[in-house]
Amino acid sequence: DIEGPERFEKFHAAFNTTVIGFFQGNRTTDPHVPAFIDVAESMRGRGLFAACWDGCTPESIGLPRFYSDAGAVELANETGRAPFVLVLKPAENRSVEFAGDLASDLGLFSKVLSLPLLGSYDFQSRQQYREAGVPVGMLWVSSHEFGVPGSRADVILRNLAQRHAGAVSMVKLNASADGILMRMYGLEPWRLPAFGIADREDFYADRFAFKVDPEEHDAFWEDPGKASQGLSTFCDDYRAKKLEPSHETLFLNSNYTWQPGHVQEVVWGTYQRDVNHSTQDILLELYSPQRDNHHTHTAVMQVVAHSLRSLNLVKVARMDASQNWVPPGLTTRAKDSITADYFVISGNVTRRVVKFRGISRILEQMPERLLRFLHEQSTLDWELDPHLPDMKEVTEQLEQMKGHEEDAKKAAMEEWIEHEKAEFRRLKGEGKFDGMDLNLDNINVEGLMADMMNQGRGRRKKEL
Repeated sequence: DIEGPERFEKFHAAFNTTVIGFFQGNRTTDPHVPAFIDVAESMRGRGLFAACWDGCTPESIGLPRFYSDAGAVELANETGRAPFVLVLKPAENRSVEFAGDLASDLGLFSKVLSLPLLGSYDFQSRQQYREAGVPVGMLWVSSHEFGVPGSRADVILRNLAQRHAGAVSMVKLNASADGILMRMYGLEPWRLPAFGIADREDFYADRFAFKVDPEEHDAFWEDPGKASQGLSTFCDDYRAKKLEPSHETLFLNSNYTWQPGHVQEVVWGTYQRDVNHSTQDILLELYSPQRDNHHTHTAVMQVVAHSLRSLNLVKVARMDASQNWVPPGLTTRAKDSITADYFVISGNVTRRVVKFRGISRILEQMPERLLRFLHEQSTLDWELDPHLPDMKEVTEQLEQMKGHEEDAKKAAMEEWIEHEKAEFRRLKGEGKFDGMDLNLDNINVEGLMADMMNQGRGRRKKEL
């Protein structure tokens, strides 16, 4: 309870964050007290909550003497009116007026303001943001600009933090150290500065990226006023829930173009254009590059694409599911497993999606199976037989590719084993294994390599 200027002066600077409610009634009669107390309990440990009763004002407790931005306030003398609430930040010499519903909005407002106006994003502070559970606006800058006080990034971020105080917390990140976080927003880590908002500090939180046309990027960020206005509008849209979440994506080379007869490389950033907006029926592969015989699988899809080179009604595409967001309609294990899945996506308005169920462990059979699957599920009229490849020739090519992969894998294992043996001899020479009966001659290297090779095959067989 604040009873006058003396008591306010005694406690207001004792905490990083102080929330004061100026109530029309008293503790027992004002109907808004329970909601205020509920918020105070949820903020325990993050700030001090205080109340001034019976129609008192900020001027009556001497608040403007300490906070220059807290001007004169005229409070309506209405029975049952909501309390006037101020959040005080003594270390920053500022006060922020709360405007919203006491029960539903004051909690978020207070939690955001309990954090620094411009925050850092080291390990300790991340825990604070995670516990607060508030939206976080992230501005990535180059390592050179990161360490410059008063830089354009600071000006822009400060403008944003002040305009959206109590709604979105703001942090500045060094792209050299935290650029990897940009991938979850679908932002290009080499194009700086960059901005995005996370619903909260959590791996599974929705994220929203502010996108700037690459040709206008530099000019946009060079003008702090223009950048502040554009980002503020983006924050307004976020708060109004007008934005669609952004997702993780890889990036294609800027001069990449797809040619018929080849597999089209797709990333989430191009998925809407190349898949959802395509008028062709598409055979899409979602894969993990860590799968066994990855290059042979790649050759399988190339055989299919080459067989359809003269047909413009369909196309073959693939996307790395381990590095790109996969839309919910495409159920796949390739996101978290070393495998692949195949789908036919129709090019008509209904966008029908059918999953391939006929995966074979004999890769030489896959081109024909995939072609027949595409033909069966296609919504367009075309003949299959003219596009079936010479299976004898295909089998020879794929067997040769598989042999090369197996030889490369074996050579890598041999190199690794030789390295480990050399390290063992070095440590043994230093006396690390004195008194232990260890002898490299007792190790069955061929058997060890065979076991390692078979483990990979067994894992793949189990997944199939």
